[in-house]
Amino acid sequence: MASRLRRLCIGGTIAAVLLGALAFQSVPAQGASTTQRDPAIGPHAQQDAEHAHMALHLAPAAQTAIVPRQPKTVGRTPATAGALAASSNTQLTREVFGFATYWEINNNANWNYSLLSTVAYFGLNLNGDGNFNTMNGDGTPDAGWTGWTSQALTDTFNRAHQAGDRAVLVIKQSNDATLNQLFSSPSLTQTAITNVINAIAARGLDGVNVDFEGSTNPSYPNLPAQFTNFVAQLSSQVHQRWPSAMVSVDTYSGSASWDQGFMNIGALAPNVDAFFVMTYDMSFGNMSGHAGPNAPLYGWTYNDTLSVSQYLTKAPASKVILGVPYYGYKWSTVDAQPYSSIVPGSGAIADTYSGVQADLSCGAQSLLQGWDATAQSPWASWFSPSSGDPCGGNYGTYRELYYDNASSLAQKYDLVNANNLRGTGMWALGFDGTSPDLWNAIATKFTVTYPFKAMHTLDAYGGIGPDAGSKPLGSSAYWPGWKIARSAALLTDASGGYVVDGYGGIHQFGSASPISTSAYWGWDIARDIALLPSATGTQPQGYTLDGFGGIHPFGGAPDVSGNPYWQNFDIAKRLALLSDGTGGYVLDGYGGVHPFAIGSNAPPPAISNTAYWKNWNIARDLSLNPGSTAANVAGVTLDGWGGVHPFGSASATSASAVWRNWDIARAVRLSPSSTSAQPQGWVMDGWGGMHPFGGAQPMYSYSYWPGKDIAAQLLLE
Repeated sequence: MASRLRRLCIGGTIAAVLLGALAFQSVPAQGASTTQRDPAIGPHAQQDAEHAHMALHLAPAAQTAIVPRQPKTVGRTPATAGALAASSNTQLTREVFGFATYWEINNNANWNYSLLSTVAYFGLNLNGDGNFNTMNGDGTPDAGWTGWTSQALTDTFNRAHQAGDRAVLVIKQSNDATLNQLFSSPSLTQTAITNVINAIAARGLDGVNVDFEGSTNPSYPNLPAQFTNFVAQLSSQVHQRWPSAMVSVDTYSGSASWDQGFMNIGALAPNVDAFFVMTYDMSFGNMSGHAGPNAPLYGWTYNDTLSVSQYLTKAPASKVILGVPYYGYKWSTVDAQPYSSIVPGSGAIADTYSGVQADLSCGAQSLLQGWDATAQSPWASWFSPSSGDPCGGNYGTYRELYYDNASSLAQKYDLVNANNLRGTGMWALGFDGTSPDLWNAIATKFTVTYPFKAMHTLDAYGGIGPDAGSKPLGSSAYWPGWKIARSAALLTDASGGYVVDGYGGIHQFGSASPISTSAYWGWDIARDIALLPSATGTQPQGYTLDGFGGIHPFGGAPDVSGNPYWQNFDIAKRLALLSDGTGGYVLDGYGGVHPFAIGSNAPPPAISNTAYWKNWNIARDLSLNPGSTAANVAGVTLDGWGGVHPFGSASATSASAVWRNWDIARAVRLSPSSTSAQPQGWVMDGWGGMHPFGGAQPMYSYSYWPGKDIAAQLLLE
């Protein structure tokens, strides 16, 4: 090995640095039929036990109620990789489930809630009598209960809800005898479920995570069936109270390899919304007595790839969350060789990612760093002298460390995307300190960046729903059950806008100021609204369109001229303005696109190359290419079946969704990235579904009403 190393002097410390990745392939063969039995103690239970009696310096909560959760939806389709742009709209595309432990919640202000979808407080111990543990047997306060009643947890939940994340409670227990007591009595089981539901309600939470890390115990042979029964009852009652609540269960990496373990994945699957698979602490089952990778991607008996394949035989991908470790393990070893034997009498020490960074920068003697090609994760070793250790250990042995970093986690995230899993999650938030490294890995693999500022859907009742992770803007007018909202327009800064109802009333939302309409009819004839490019929330200017083709200015906008007009014929559909505000176009129901001028400007050119269906009222919407002026007009129209048709200088594009003989397409918007040569954008159907065309990115979340034709207009800035 010495021939593969070179010596460097770093800051006065001699360090051995690996030249290239070391590949260690001497590992046992793996097979899908391998039974991977329950661990003696579960991963979370182990770390819980290590912290259970620590002194927590947490101030009691001034109030326990939390703010309501802001709307936020997360898709399950692979994200488009790419750098994040602050001026664009960035959306999380998968579940990212983060555990907030009672010993880390004081650091909650450091967490990136925009890259989380669920924050789970770990947690409250359930006793055998079904009540939460508040005091330990030695008279000290239960640490989980102390965290539950702390201001730090209230702050955590508030930050989660303000970002649109779920906030859920983790209930935990790992003692088989206690679990048997809880499960064996129907009354105690119900007491526990009632206490869980009351706790969720008291804090305004969004669900529960079950962390019962039991084992296959011959003293309690019925535990697996009892556990499944408990989860089924809990899930049923939680969902009866809150249909949209999330009920998840933490499971072992090998649980899906057999059906005789404490967690029978196939039996549990119908009763849960998600499994959080604890795919870590694998070295203890893979190579007992040796240092080794904590969460290998390949190789040995336990690894992430095999675990995922096994879970997918027992549960749908939409219910599988791949848990990843924000920590590794370090051992005292007999030498610096990989997978070295552990010094007799010594044990493994969990090392958080922030601790790993400290270890690698403390000036250790003979520091060796490498990459395990089988595990696809990093490792390191160094010598810790008996005294004068610059890292403070003074072990008198070699130290060997296996851990995960952004590169190894990114490969696990690739596994999530390749198998279309529900998502990923970390044990645990705060283990990375203030480093951005691991957040960046999430952003790279599980976000998509759109070229627009915001996208929203107007429903026919007047609601404004955020799409693609856009900021909710609320609404000022809503008519439940009455399809009277006709159209809406966003301000150029996407901070608000206006809805026009069928009678011509104009209603502000978001930051927009109220305005008075210039045209109002006591009947349903208003059809569209458009804002001038110069319009602001305090100085709104724009136009409404009536069904006969009349264009009516408001907010001091100039008059228009040359617009088409069909007296007593309700055929005008949509209105679109040029980017310089000098004119625009009106779409009629047959597909005709007609120019008009604003103020003293000359009208833009007539359009002769658009699709046209004479005497068939099937045209539904039009959109102009960004930057369109009278000198270069390009755009598309939409027919009711979903066909997208270019006009002006726009090239042809294929539609992404066509519903032949079904009038269900409702809106089309061209992307800010659209060009005349390559038009691209999105079609919205009447249920709210979003369909990209021309190479535009897919939408991963949007307002959606399956079976209900109420999506009215698509807003984009």
